[in-house]
Amino acid sequence: MQDTPQKILIIRLSAVGDVLRVLPAFQVLRKNYPEATFGWVTEKASADILRAHPDIEKVFVFPKKAIRRKLASPLTFFSGLQDFWKFMTPIRAEGYDLAFDFHGIFKSGIISRFSRAPLRVGFTMAFCREGNYLCNNLRFPQDRKRVNRVKRNLTLLEKFGLSTEHERPVIHIPEADREVVHRFFREQQIDPKMPVIAVHPGTSPTTPYKRWDSYRYAVVADNIIEANATQVIFTWAGKELDMVNEILSKMKYRAIVGPQTAN
Repeated sequence: MQDTPQKILIIRLSAVGDVLRVLPAFQVLRKNYPEATFGWVTEKASADILRAHPDIEKVFVFPKKAIRRKLASPLTFFSGLQDFWKFMTPIRAEGYDLAFDFHGIFKSGIISRFSRAPLRVGFTMAFCREGNYLCNNLRFPQDRKRVNRVKRNLTLLEKFGLSTEHERPVIHIPEADREVVHRFFREQQIDPKMPVIAVHPGTSPTTPYKRWDSYRYAVVADNIIEANATQVIFTWAGKELDMVNEILSKMKYRAIVGPQTAN
């Protein structure tokens, strides 16, 4: 690039874990462009985590479900297009001069294409899906097909020409949420001076095949407690409480059931 970018847009929508795995890449961008301001396009599930980050100036929440529902019906199709354009309007108004599409699918590509960023960085055809590569004008391959998501994101920046040395990323927790956690620790008599490990056995409702057997979770949790005098907390959301209780029923040692989470 001839000019140092002043405003940079990051595109990584759902899910929470995948958004978190972009944070090392964000650290790299912040280090290479310390004077730039950053915006991030995501979905509702990850918005609060990103809003709490002091180095992210704008968080744009893509209303995927509402727009998809309208686009699915001929009666509301054009209304869905209007809603999409309404969503894009404040992004376009920001005047981003560089966009990074870390997601690599159709919807992230369309957002990148219509962001008005003159330079849009993404993956080559073999390393993205749904024609995403057509929406970005500076495309890079990966060294191999299967790669850790963190490494995949860092490799994109490396191919772009940036040094990928970075500090360990920090997940910034809103103060109100931090107080909820502190209160829960007090109620459950959790010793903050001892190691605490959180285990989330659930997955997206659409990917139950990714879930491990409850007995295996029980064995692993017992081994962790026995070997390290560690406190284990099982987290859950939605309809996953029965799954957690089943695991606890198969354990030798006491584990703690966390409060319900939103995602």
